[in-house]
Amino acid sequence: MIARVDYGCGSEGLERQRAETRDVCDIEPLGPITAFRADCEVARVGPTVFILTRTSSVVYVRKPVHVARGGDDHYQLQLQLDGMRRGCVRALDVGDMGIHDMGRPSVTELHATIDQPSRVLAWLVPRVLLAPMLADPDAVHDLRLAASAPYAKLLTEQMWSLWNHGPACTPHEAQTLVYALLQVFVGGLGFAPEASDTSADAARLTRLTAVKRYVERELASPALTADAVARQLGVSRASLYRLLEPEGGLVSYVRARRLHRAARLLTSPAYRHLRILDIALDSQFANETSFSRAFRRAFGLSPADLRASIDRHGIVRTSAGDPLAWLRQLGMAPEAPAAPDGPVA
Repeated sequence: MIARVDYGCGSEGLERQRAETRDVCDIEPLGPITAFRADCEVARVGPTVFILTRTSSVVYVRKPVHVARGGDDHYQLQLQLDGMRRGCVRALDVGDMGIHDMGRPSVTELHATIDQPSRVLAWLVPRVLLAPMLADPDAVHDLRLAASAPYAKLLTEQMWSLWNHGPACTPHEAQTLVYALLQVFVGGLGFAPEASDTSADAARLTRLTAVKRYVERELASPALTADAVARQLGVSRASLYRLLEPEGGLVSYVRARRLHRAARLLTSPAYRHLRILDIALDSQFANETSFSRAFRRAFGLSPADLRASIDRHGIVRTSAGDPLAWLRQLGMAPEAPAAPDGPVA
């Protein structure tokens, strides 16, 4: 299924797109509002979402509050079809591919011409699916694969083909294709040690993937310690630290993942009955104060502000055919927190 959204043109079109994407980013036109024009097509393919955007020149400003409010925890693999994209560091020209980490604040400009809108095909992949394949999940933000590189050309063709044919596949076929193409994509990132074909690197990638998957499953458990992870996966504490050194170590990685999970709980209507204290204890914080302090450092607003923002703007969408509802479903749905039986030290 492909959903089509025509935002329209001029000030009405701009306000319509702003209303639809206010939990994702702020949008400002790069030029007169009268010249604004935007539309998109959205399709689900397995556990991922594709968005083909056509727009006049605009700038997207993604702040920490958007990261928390939208619950977005995924990467965008972007293919520049027409126009130019300028990110935090690198620009994408026609035919270039790039990676954008939606878990980070950013400023992105899309430049169109008078005769041709900027067209971008974005492939949105849940972090829990792609990050375990990467040596350093934070290092790929704003990465550029030049159109002139043969490997990039191959990826471009495969990504475009998946966009065109993936929505018509069965769920099993779509998931198989997604996993296969992601493996091909990661294999071409020559800067990552895991991209080589040595047995040592392959073994390290296997261990790193196992660690991150185990952590994701056990986020709500107070027993998620370095000793427990090392014992469960049969690695030493030193090896565990080296595996997660790019993430700041196990403690830092686990806390970041728990805060992202907490943001999903706060924005999900299924957990609206939970107090912020319940979510704080479930996230293994000693009290609501320390949880709120860490949450504000990570996202730029308090848990209470986030929940109030959701209520005030009514951005939770429940229609199964709503493209933005698909975006909110990306990633691993949090399990219901167990009822806390006392403060967690």
